[in-house]
Formats: sequence, structure tokens, C-alpha cells
Amino acid sequence: MKQNWTQRYKSIYTILLSAFTLMACSDGDISGDSQTPDPSVVDFPIAFVQRSLPVDEDGQLETADPREPFTFNAGAKLYLKERASPTASSLDISSAGFDTDALYDIKDIAVNDEGNKILFAMHAPEIEDADDDEQPTWNIWQYDYLDQTLLRIIQSDTIAEEGQDIAPQYLPDGNILFSSTRQRSSKAILIDEGKTQFVALDEDQDEPSAVLHVMDDDGTNIRQITFNQSHDLNPIVLRNGKILFSRWDHAGNSNGFDLYQVDPDGHHLHFVYGKHSHETLLDETSGDTETLQFTTPSELPSGEIILLPQRYDSESIGTDLLLIDINNFTETSQPIGSASASLMSTQTSLAFGDVSLGDGPSVGGRFKHVFPLWDGSDRLLISWSDCRLINAETDATDIEEDADDHAMEKYAFMEEAMDSTHEEARLIFRPMNTDIGYTFVHKK
Repeated sequence: MKQNWTQRYKSIYTILLSAFTLMACSDGDISGDSQTPDPSVVDFPIAFVQRSLPVDEDGQLETADPREPFTFNAGAKLYLKERASPTASSLDISSAGFDTDALYDIKDIAVNDEGNKILFAMHAPEIEDADDDEQPTWNIWQYDYLDQTLLRIIQSDTIAEEGQDIAPQYLPDGNILFSSTRQRSSKAILIDEGKTQFVALDEDQDEPSAVLHVMDDDGTNIRQITFNQSHDLNPIVLRNGKILFSRWDHAGNSNGFDLYQVDPDGHHLHFVYGKHSHETLLDETSGDTETLQFTTPSELPSGEIILLPQRYDSESIGTDLLLIDINNFTETSQPIGSASASLMSTQTSLAFGDVSLGDGPSVGGRFKHVFPLWDGSDRLLISWSDCRLINAETDATDIEEDADDHAMEKYAFMEEAMDSTHEEARLIFRPMNTDIGYTFVHKK
């Protein structure tokens, strides 16, 4: 099954390179592209977040943990490219919300069915010397592509700062679905019971629980539709109109993110996938495993789900692309009763290389985001980082740019990276002015 899907999505490589090149584009008018578009190709604008890598006070890379969805990492901007081309210029469409040179954060981009409005979560710059409870929260913003206007959905500053609002999605009726710590219905129930209102914390007692809410497109009529002791995150609207989301089940012996489903009005909540499928084998010889969390799902035209599994306390930014058939499985090897007897398992990788789910080097690189293109092409727009392995036995930090000869042993790719590249997909070259005659092999 993996080979079939890998072949089917082979065309994502072109999109992958375009998306990767976006990071080097500059600001400007998106109509100023110097390259004439191919009239035979139907192309679409692309919105993406460009940011510096998040680091802590010691300069160490900070990685995302699904249990901490409200982390603020200053230094992001939302850009719009008129089409998927490295030469297409990019327009900064988010900085208009703040003062010049402000350091804010952005995540969770969503587009409406018409393709003319963009929803996203944005966090205003931190206030210097302010207490934690006085700092800005995550808010839902919208960019109108036709009018070229940017606005915060909830206009009132007071109401906007009542909770952390993230992961927005458009509902078919035009209303907005999102995950939030507002817990409006939960608080109302406390009042009805004659109790004092309070914000429920997650099971780790670290931060307020985020659950699913719905509001009108003007930010009014906010109502809570799910209830959970921990987080309900990453909601998407399926073609059947139901909402699929990641729920942190953290009660008793459970401690994992599973997939659940609910109606937009909060009815018919039920488990979908993953409660007993978190342990994934990394090495058949050693028997090493990793515990994966089922987060950030997206629906494919086939009805299957592609997601980017995360790990608690991971040291890596990216991960693998997993394909899950939620229509025929509730666990990786547990088909639903009506499923065909030929279906033995799900949870297969769509990656075009050997992606490691553990820490350390990943020969096939790692993925950070995925967006299916529902244009009949079976392509995926992805954010991907290639493998950049160097010889682990040497120190490659003392590069002398002006030297006539470089000790190329320091920069040679590791043997496992070379062996993983198919013969027909190799680039073979030998650098000049080196101390030894290494031949380098790299993926085209």
C-alpha cells in the first residue's frame, strides 16, 4: 500500500521544492512576478508562514509538544504568493495588524471553500515587564483576498482576550470553528450549580484546557461544543459535514492524543481512531518503539486521513506523513466489522524516503505541514526539510572560507544517507581544491 501511495503522490516533489524555496522570497507586490505564467496550467495563490527557528534563552532549538498548544514563539509572518513558483514574489499580509518591526506569532492557517478568505491564529507581541495574566492571548484573524483586508474576528479587546483561541476552521454555514480555553458552557454549568466560575486546567495542571467552540463569522454568539478534561485540538471539517479532531485522552491510565468526531452542534461525539495504536516499532532488530500522538489530521479526496504524528518531548521539529483509513479501521490492525477481509492494517507512511520517527538523523528528511490540493491532481503541498548529514566522527564547525584546500572528510555525507538514495536518483560529483578525492553522492 505504501508503494502505491508513494507513486500516486510522486508529483508532490515539485510542489515541495516550490514551498521550500518560499523561505528565500522577499516582500513585495504579488502582482509583480517577472515570470510569465504557463497559460495551460491552472495555478492558485499560496499562503504560508515564514519564521525563524524557535530557540530558548540558551540558543537551543525549541520543539513543539502537543500538550502545550499556546506556546508563543515571536518572529513569524504570514505571506501570500500569487502562484506556486520560486520566482513569484511574496506579500506580507499579517504585519498590518501591528506596529512596524513588531515580533508576533502565527499558526493554524485555514482557507474557505471559495478560496478567497484565510483564517489563522495570531498572537500579538508580548508586553515588556507585564505579568503572565496581562500578556496578549492567541486570537483568530482573517485576511480577505478580494478586499485585501486584515481583521481580528472578535472585535472587542475585552472579549478577544477572554481565552486562548487557536486552530480556526470555516464551517459549511459560514460560521467559524476553533479551539479555545474560554470554556463558556462549562462556566455556565458551574453558575447553574451555585458554584464559583473557574477555568478547568488540563490533567497535568499546567494550563487551561482547550475545547472546541463555534462562533458567528463576526465573532459573536460564541458557544462551546465539546467538553474534555484536557485539550481538544486540530479540528477539521470532513466532507460529510462532521468535525474530526485530536483529543488528549488523559484520565486514568490513558495519556495520548486520539482522533474523535462530533457534529458542529456538539452532538454525536464518538471515538474514531488510535487509542491502542500509539506504540510504533522503529527497529525490528532492536525492538525499539516510539509513542506517537495522532495530531493535525487532514482529509484526502479518498476519504482517508493524512496526519503528522507528534511525540511528547521530541527533539525534532518535523515528523513523518501517516496515512490512516478511518473508514475501515479503529486501530492500526483492527478493521471495522464491515471492512474487507483483505485489509490487514492501516497507519502507513506516505513519505518518499526513510523518515525516522525518533530523534537524531532522518535519512528521508522530515515533514512539518501538509495541505491536500483538492484540484483533482492528487498532490500535496508540504513543508519538508531534507537530510543534511555530515560525518558524525568529525567537527564541521571550523570552516575557513578563504582556504585553498578544505578537509572534505568533515563534510562528507554519512554512508547510510548515500545508500538510501536510489541509483537513478543520484547526483555524483567531486569537489575541487580538497585534500582528498572524495566522491559525493546526493539525491537529485
